[in-house]
Amino acid sequence: MEKSDNIVAVIPARTPSSRLPDKNYLLLQPMLDAVVGSVRLSPCKIVVSANEERSRILVEQHRRNFIWRQRPLELMQGESADVVLDAVDYAGGADVVVLLQVTSPLTTGAIIDQCISTFYESGADSLVSVCRTMENPLCIVEANGEAVTWYNGNYYFITGAVYVVRVETLRRFRTFYRPGETAMCIVPKYRSIDVDDAEDMQMYKLIAEGLKHGE
Repeated sequence: MEKSDNIVAVIPARTPSSRLPDKNYLLLQPMLDAVVGSVRLSPCKIVVSANEERSRILVEQHRRNFIWRQRPLELMQGESADVVLDAVDYAGGADVVVLLQVTSPLTTGAIIDQCISTFYESGADSLVSVCRTMENPLCIVEANGEAVTWYNGNYYFITGAVYVVRVETLRRFRTFYRPGETAMCIVPKYRSIDVDDAEDMQMYKLIAEGLKHGE
């Protein structure tokens, strides 16, 4: 089944973003580098769904199996499932789609490969990348001051970096995650930062610099 599957990867990179205007453009290059480093995606089509000329030029400079998709106006504020399905159809269709988020710039080709391999090994129709929770839920309080009172030590956080799903499943349910049905692939915490604002961007740069120097 795996060998017969047609896989397409989709990277949404619309600009500007609400909290950090140039965020998606600035983080697109690390994600393109991650895709280049992925063995599992090397023969696949990779669609970048975006709306800015700078991003288009960046994508086309790679001269690889990247496809530029000018995001339709009606999808500029669209749901992620609609954006991804539009990109899949633009690429000619697929059996499986791998969604890669530019807001997770510490994702590597090896992590992408691990997620795809785990997806097939699991036999599930969808998979999400996760890491162990960075905070103990017992230290979290609700808005009314009530504390969580039960913790079994096995909680995971959906990183948002990598999603793998069968296209027919995505068309049917319009979601990448279904409780009890979606498989998980555990990735390192330090690779799981999600850049949402200026503070996150600074943390990303510090970690990336440390990794660059082998720290």
